[in-house]
Amino acid sequence: MESNKNMKCWNYNACGHELDSLCPTVHEKAGNSCWLVEKTLCGGKVHGERTQKTKSCEGCAFYIYIHLLNSRPAPAHQPCPTIGRAAGRT
Repeated sequence: MESNKNMKCWNYNACGHELDSLCPTVHEKAGNSCWLVEKTLCGGKVHGERTQKTKSCEGCAFYIYIHLLNSRPAPAHQPCPTIGRAAGRT
């Protein structure tokens, strides 16, 4: 596993998009700030514009993980509902 601050969302969530390059996060090399990228593939579905996906990103375990590492305030941990379903976790 990568060092904490270099962790990428595709490794944390084991989505596989670093291999198929379908997610815009990979193209923009924004794996540690995926919530800033529009139309990401998260949990097998396309998420919209930044303002539309804010709530789902704030509840994502990776989002919380990165914000805690950077000592930024983050909401209480809630499993990311889309990632859990995509990885077969419920």
